[in-house]
Amino acid sequence: MKKILSVFIALSVIMSFVSCKDKKQNDTAVYEQETVEEVTEPVFMEYTDSDFTDIDVQISFQTSKPPFTVNCVDFSDAYLGYRILNISEEEALDCVGNAIRESYQQGDEQAKNIIKSITEMKSYGLVNSACIHDNIIYMSVNYENIVSYHSEYSVFSYNTDTKELNELYSCKNDGNRAETGNLRYINGALYLTYSCYEKKENYVSEDEDPYDYYSYICRLDEENHELIKVYDGNMGFSPYPMEYSTDERLIVSVDDFGEDGKQIGRTFKEYDFSSDSWNVIYTAKLGSKDNVILTENGLALQTVDDKKNVIVETDDFRLSSQIKGKLIGCCDNTVMILQSDYLMNYTTNKLYVYNLDKMERYLLDLSSYTSRALIYSSGKNVVFNNNTGFTYCLIPEIGAVFTICKSGSIPVSCGRKTSILSSNHIDGYSIRKDGITVHYNSSELYEKKFYWWEN
Repeated sequence: MKKILSVFIALSVIMSFVSCKDKKQNDTAVYEQETVEEVTEPVFMEYTDSDFTDIDVQISFQTSKPPFTVNCVDFSDAYLGYRILNISEEEALDCVGNAIRESYQQGDEQAKNIIKSITEMKSYGLVNSACIHDNIIYMSVNYENIVSYHSEYSVFSYNTDTKELNELYSCKNDGNRAETGNLRYINGALYLTYSCYEKKENYVSEDEDPYDYYSYICRLDEENHELIKVYDGNMGFSPYPMEYSTDERLIVSVDDFGEDGKQIGRTFKEYDFSSDSWNVIYTAKLGSKDNVILTENGLALQTVDDKKNVIVETDDFRLSSQIKGKLIGCCDNTVMILQSDYLMNYTTNKLYVYNLDKMERYLLDLSSYTSRALIYSSGKNVVFNNNTGFTYCLIPEIGAVFTICKSGSIPVSCGRKTSILSSNHIDGYSIRKDGITVHYNSSELYEKKFYWWEN
């Protein structure tokens, strides 16, 4: 009997232990179900200059490599071909001086050879814009005619792995001057600007511009080798209409004109790829200092107060500065405002960089290094070139300047990524007539390099 009682007591203890353990597990389960994570709403911040600690930063040029990787593709071996200019003897005679013209008319053999060499001239392709996507470099190439000022152009792709060069599009001379440029690979396709000059029919005055200027944004259909217009800019483009774009967004700045043909303002528009339409994102009145740039999280809007001091506003913050200048960069909680005396050929360049994380403002005087040079943002850094013939990258926080490459095209920045085309032809020259600059190239092969980096 005692043995049976002992077994019964032991079983009771075990059952009680199991029951308590289950209860604890159930209690834990109930507790876990009642846990709710707190969601913190982002706070819109207001800043003024007095919120930041000013730090004067001294500029120092470095001989070492920059603290970020600069990628470079050398495609100097890409042979872009040439165009026969088909210049007549009459057109050639218009290109030479009176002495050669008179000697030619008198039958001078040397003068004849000069005119013949002009009629047989070849214009080799000159790269004027490029961009990269994966391992493919896209480039627009112009073939200039120095006599008629008409030009032909092509769009090529260059595979950096296989060195294969393909002509994706070609336009022959239609009697007007035309050129392509501003290449951007956006949302899975290549976009570019197509510009042309058409001689005015009723042009009589030397004081009047003899050409009507038209500019379009086109998408390249690589399969059918066609340019598809997505925006008809006519006279309404800024000089670099896609400078506000990124790898995923296409934004243009368009000048607005009234019925009398006078400019009344400027509008920023974004392209809707799905509907093939344009949406207005901001309109600025004529004479205003308003500007829009893209950030990694959206848009940054520049306006000015009644004293023309720059105000920068995003979805996250508003910065009211005491600086009369221009917003040139907004990335990773870093705001850059440039104060330039552009009316004096940029002889004065002062850079103000606001670090919203450290609440510091870096003051840099670039005037001694960037006279007559343009300055551009590159992520949180700055790119500039000067009369030394090189392009540099400045890290504002420490004032360190690093050499990137020989001076090339205007740098293209998309968020943290910046790219530059360095194209230096050996032979040729530039001439200007009727307000048009023609870059004639007589080099079959010349240096062509494409640089890009992220910081």
